[in-house]
Amino acid sequence: MSIEIRPGTLRDVSFIAANMRDEDWREIHASGPMDDRAEAGIMCHIASEFSWTAWIKDDPVCAFGFARSGLPWVWSGFAFGTEKARRAIPSITRFGRTEAARLLLEAGARRVEVRSVVDHDLSHKWLEGLGATRECEMKEYGRNGETFVLYSWTRETWLNLNGLNKRET
Repeated sequence: MSIEIRPGTLRDVSFIAANMRDEDWREIHASGPMDDRAEAGIMCHIASEFSWTAWIKDDPVCAFGFARSGLPWVWSGFAFGTEKARRAIPSITRFGRTEAARLLLEAGARRVEVRSVVDHDLSHKWLEGLGATRECEMKEYGRNGETFVLYSWTRETWLNLNGLNKRET
């Protein structure tokens, strides 16, 4: 099975958002002002400086990307997918640890943060597999009082993941 990572387009991200898994929608809905799945996809895409989609055959199955936050060196990440997205996770992980990390470093990112609802275990496992550090729980962060978990990557994390911190001997 071939997985293709493509630059995100508004059409593709909106399609994935409109068909996202219920677990992903619950998390996104709790952490933002959107009341519609497609609207959430549009907002994620428009806010992002980097956005991609993962495809299986002719179907876009996962959207992910990064946006600058209030500080130019601190970024925020997002990801959501359809029921088929799970099959694309290994390819997205490889892409995230190499290409996305390189682009973020080149753009001056020193830190990327992701907030995930506390009981979204699959999301947490994936973030940790991507090298993110679980930093803290954020009580009452969600619109209905949901607890979220803050994960982050730092410049040091990416350099270590990609072997760029190894000194030549």
